[in-house]
Amino acid sequence: MAAKTKIIVSDLHLGAGLEGAGGNPLEDFISDIDFVEWLHGLTAESNAGGTDMEFIINGDFLEMLQAPATPRFNPAEPYPPALYAANDEASALLKLTHITQGHPGVFAALADFIAPHPRRNVVILRGNHDPELYWPGMQNAIRNLLGAVGEMHDLLHFPPRSYLADGVYVEHGNQYTESVNRFSNMAQPLDPQDPTRLELVWGSRFVVEYFNLIERERSWVDGVAPMTGLIWYGLHYDFAFAAQALKLLLQAAPRLGLPRDVTPKQAAAASALEADLATPAAVAASQARYESDPAFRREFETRVMEALRNVQADDTFLPSARALTPADALARANQSVDEQKSRLQVEAQRIARETHAHLVTFGHTHMPEVISLEGGATYINSGTWIWTGDFSHATAAQWEDLFRHPSNYAAMRRLNYVRVDYDATGKPTARLLEVGQPAPPPVGATGGGNVHPAPAPAPRKGCLPALLMLPWRR
Repeated sequence: MAAKTKIIVSDLHLGAGLEGAGGNPLEDFISDIDFVEWLHGLTAESNAGGTDMEFIINGDFLEMLQAPATPRFNPAEPYPPALYAANDEASALLKLTHITQGHPGVFAALADFIAPHPRRNVVILRGNHDPELYWPGMQNAIRNLLGAVGEMHDLLHFPPRSYLADGVYVEHGNQYTESVNRFSNMAQPLDPQDPTRLELVWGSRFVVEYFNLIERERSWVDGVAPMTGLIWYGLHYDFAFAAQALKLLLQAAPRLGLPRDVTPKQAAAASALEADLATPAAVAASQARYESDPAFRREFETRVMEALRNVQADDTFLPSARALTPADALARANQSVDEQKSRLQVEAQRIARETHAHLVTFGHTHMPEVISLEGGATYINSGTWIWTGDFSHATAAQWEDLFRHPSNYAAMRRLNYVRVDYDATGKPTARLLEVGQPAPPPVGATGGGNVHPAPAPAPRKGCLPALLMLPWRR
C-alpha cells in the first residue's frame, strides 16, 4: 500500500483581512505566514516521500458573518448588520472576494498543495459560520482559485455535511451542541421561507446584530469563555464595558426573535435596565452608586442576573447566573461548557459505532481534546487557529489582569491540527499536534489504530493553559 496521510484542521475563521491603517477589528485570523509555511512543508514532505496526502478543512474556514456583502471593503467602516447577515449567492461571492483578497497567501498555498502525483487533494466542509459554501457559485469560485478544474476537478471536494474515508469520520459538530447554531437541514441549509437565501440561525443573527459591535471596541473579547464571567467581572473591573455589553444585548434580543417565552414583567424589567444604561451619564451614575452603595450593588446585580436569564436562548447560550455572586455565575457557565464537550463525546461514540470509524473528529467548540471511545475508536477535536483563552476556572486576579492587559492574552494562538498516518497495512495512527511544536514520531498502530495527543506547550504571553471558546460565538 502506498504511503498516505490525512491532515485535519478546523475553525480558521478567515475574515476580510487586516488591510488599512487601523486594521480590521473583526479579523480573527492572523496566522497567514504560519499557515503558508506549514502547508508548503506538507507539500514538500509529500513530494520527497511520494506520500499521498489529503488536507481536510472541517468547517468555519471562512468567517462569513464578519465580512460585509459590499463591492468595496473598508476595514474601518462599521457596516450595517444586514450586510453581514446577507447570505444569498451573490452576497456570498462578494464576501468571498474580500476574504480571498485579505488572505491571498492561504489560497495560493492551497493551490500549490493540490497535485495529482503524489495525489494531494483538499476537502472543505462547511460550518455554522460558512454555510455559504453550499452555493454552487461559491464552490466554483474556490475551484478556480485553487486550480481544481478540468483534470484536477476531483482533487477538491465539498461534502454536504460530513466526510467518511479510510476509517476517519469528519464533521464540524455544530449540529450536536447548542441549539442556536443548529440548522434545520445542514446538508441543504436553505431558508424555509426564501430558497434564494440560507437559513440564518439564531447564533449567527446574534453575531451580526450584537457581537460585531462589541468586537469593534474590544477585539479581544471573542476569545474569552465564559461570557457570563466576562460580564460579572466586567462590572467590577470595567463597569462601562460591561454596561455596553448588557445594553447591546438587551437591544438586540427583541429583534433576533429569541426562541424563548418572556413574560410582560420580565420584558419590562429588561427595558428598565436598558434605559438605565442608555447614556454615558446614566452609566457613570450607575457606576458611582455600584462602587459606593452595597445595597444598590446587590439590587443591580439581581437585575443583571434576571436580564441574562431572560435573553438566553437555551441552557448553553450565555448561561445565566443562579445566584448573585460571580463565583456562582461562573460555576453555571463552567457547567454549560462541560455539557457541550460531553454532547460531542456522546455523538462521537454513536458515530463510531454506526460507521465503524477508527477516528471521529469535530471542530466547532475551539476546544482541542483527545478522548478514547468504547470499542477502540477515538474522538479528537481539532481546536482552532484564532485566539482563545479559557477563563472558566480563572481567579479574580487573572480576570483583573485580562481587563488591565488584554494584549498579553489576545496575542496567543495555538495552531492545532490532527494528523493521521497509515502504515503499510492501512492501519491509522492519529495525533493531535500543533504547528511550530515538535511532533512525536508515529508509532505502529494496533487494533483500530493508535491516537497520540500533542505534548502541551508552555503557555504564551501569560495566557491560561486550557483552550475554550464562547458557546454562542462559534
